[in-house]
Amino acid sequence: MSRSRPAAPGSWLRRCVSGAALAGVALGLLSGPAAAVTAGPLTSSGPVTSSGPVTAADPTDVDPTDPVDPVVPPEPTSPPATGPVSAYPVPAAVEDYSPYLGQVSCDPTPKPGTVALSEVVLAHYGQGRSSGIARACEQGGRSEHKEGRAWDWALDVNNPAHKAAADEFVAWLMADGPDGKPGWNARRLGVMYVIWNRQTWSSYKADQGLLAYTGSSPHTDHVHVSLSWAGAMQRTSFWTGRVAATDYGPCVAVEGQLAPPYTAPNLERCPAPVRLRFWDVPQHHSFFTEIEWLADQKITEGRADGSFGVTDTITRAEMAAFLYRHARPSWYPASTEQRFTDVPLDHPFATEIGWLAEQGISRGVGDGSAFDPRGTVTRHQMAAFLHRALGAQDDYVTATPTVVFADVPPTSNWYEDVVWLAASGITTGSGDGTVFQGEDPVTRGQMAAFLYRASIG
Repeated sequence: MSRSRPAAPGSWLRRCVSGAALAGVALGLLSGPAAAVTAGPLTSSGPVTSSGPVTAADPTDVDPTDPVDPVVPPEPTSPPATGPVSAYPVPAAVEDYSPYLGQVSCDPTPKPGTVALSEVVLAHYGQGRSSGIARACEQGGRSEHKEGRAWDWALDVNNPAHKAAADEFVAWLMADGPDGKPGWNARRLGVMYVIWNRQTWSSYKADQGLLAYTGSSPHTDHVHVSLSWAGAMQRTSFWTGRVAATDYGPCVAVEGQLAPPYTAPNLERCPAPVRLRFWDVPQHHSFFTEIEWLADQKITEGRADGSFGVTDTITRAEMAAFLYRHARPSWYPASTEQRFTDVPLDHPFATEIGWLAEQGISRGVGDGSAFDPRGTVTRHQMAAFLHRALGAQDDYVTATPTVVFADVPPTSNWYEDVVWLAASGITTGSGDGTVFQGEDPVTRGQMAAFLYRASIG
C-alpha cells in the first residue's frame, strides 16, 4: 500500500533547480552548438569534423517515420529526510510497532524519554519551541500529556522554515528502515503516533502511511508526539542501543477508574478491568455491599452517567422513591389528585410521594400544603421516615432507649425516632458515637446503608 510522506525541507527547490538544468541540457542538444568537435579545417559551411561538415538542423528534413528517442530528464529524487542522531550505531533490528496505549493514569510528571526527545529535536532542527509535556488531569479529555509521555512542538505551518522542519521530522519518523518496513526511527524512539498539519501517522497503522486527521485541532500550530511507555521511559534502542520489549504500562483494575501511576515495566497485556455496576462505588468503598444490595433489590438504577451519586445529598423526592420501592406495594394507583402544591401530577415521583403521604410517612413541610421534593433530607428526618415506614411492622420490636445521644434529649421532637433507629441497629451515631448530629444532610450512600441495615437486621 502506498504511503504519503511530506517532502524534505528544500526538496521543492532542488527539484526546480534540477529540472531547469536538465531542461537546459535538452535544449542545447536540440538547437545549440555542438558541445565538442574534432579539430579540422574550417570551411564556409562551418566546422568540419572527421566525418564531414556539420550543418544547421532543418526540422523539415526529419523523417517523421524514423523512431526518435525523446530526451527525458530522470525523475528528481530528494535526499532522505534527516533527524536527530543516536549515540548508538544503527542496529540490525529495532522495536516492534507500539500498540495504542492510551492514557489510563493521572501522572503528568514529564518522563525522561519525552524530555530527551524534545531536547534533541529542538537542537537538531533549530526551529520552533517546546509548548509543553505535562497537562493537568482535570483539563480536557484523555491525553498522554496527563502521563507525561506526549510532547507538543510549537511551529507555524505558515512559516516556511517551521513547516519544512516539521515535514522533515515526520518524514524521518516514517521512513523505511533496512528491513524495508516503515517507521524505522519511530520504532527506535518509541513514537506511538504523531499529528501535524491535519495529518497523522500511527505506529499501529504504519502500513497506511499518513492519514487525514479530523480532530478538534488541525495541529497547524504544533506537532504532537505521543510516546509508548518504553519510549517515554527512555528505554528504546535510540537511547540505549538495545531493543526494548513492548511495555504495556499500568493497568486499570476497575472499569471507569484510573490505574495507579507507572512504577515499573509491564511486559504483559493488561487484563480486562472489572466492570462495576456504578463507577463511583469501587469494591473497597465503605458502602459497596449496601449499594449493591440496593441495586439488586431494584430500589435504584443509579444516575444517567453510570454513577450512583454516592456522596450526593439525597432529596425528599428520591427518599420517597427509595421507600416506595422498598415497600413494594402490590398495587398502587397513579395519583389522580394533586396532594401537594409543588408536586404536579406529571412529576416523575408523583406516585411515590402520594403513597408516602397516604401511608402517613410524610406530612409535607410547613402547613402541609407543600412537600419540597428538591429539599435535602436531614438525619433527623431520615430517622422519622424510617420509623414511620418500618417501625410498625411485625418483625420490628418496640424500641427501648438503650442508646442515648447527647444531642438528642428526651425533649427533642425526634427523640423517639432516633432512639428506635439506634435500638434497631440502623445507626450507631456519628463520630465517636456519643452524638447523632441530626441536622447533617444524608447522602445517597448513607441512605443505602440505612435501608440495608433496616432490612437485613
